[in-house]
Amino acid sequence: MMTPSEVKGIDDWSFEQRIRSRGEAIRRLIQLGLETAKGSKEP
Repeated sequence: MMTPSEVKGIDDWSFEQRIRSRGEAIRRLIQLGLETAKGSKEP
């Protein structure tokens, strides 16, 4: 479950990125988060 403000944030981001579906926006945000998490780990 997501709060209304989280949904709005996703929708706003997807509009700025010209992504048409919320599902695609969520997939891309997860991918970005995973890449960021991998990059922030110390060896």
